[in-house]
Amino acid sequence: MTKVQNSRSYQRATSRADEYLRDAQKLRGLYQDASVRADVLKGDKRLARFASDLKTLLRLVRGILSGQYRRFPMTSLALVVSGLLYFVWPLDLSPDVIPVLGLLDDVTLLAWIVNSVRKDLDLFREWEASANATIDADVIIPAVESV
Repeated sequence: MTKVQNSRSYQRATSRADEYLRDAQKLRGLYQDASVRADVLKGDKRLARFASDLKTLLRLVRGILSGQYRRFPMTSLALVVSGLLYFVWPLDLSPDVIPVLGLLDDVTLLAWIVNSVRKDLDLFREWEASANATIDADVIIPAVESV
């Protein structure tokens, strides 16, 4: 895991996360790109648990940025955004064109991020269940500063 975290690609994603958190259009694009990429994973039974966590992360991000959910620390959100950036970029530690290996570093990094924000992710799942909440897919995502 340290190899991925120390990679130039992840360092670049980390340094650009703030830029995405301040720009609603970029963040919307990242959300859409990550959603499309996550859909590709759901067919792989070996990645089913990971795909489920990733989908929850995406719902969480959408809920936070739409203003429907507000209980997530900004530092954790920046971590999530940096992980999503790494996930969607085709050229990272292991380029995504390499079958299996190209996805392994992405999955490893995002699994670490999911574990890092697990408590907040579980709180979000509880909120979804108790409020019978569904994050509105048609809500336009505003910039974080306006939330």
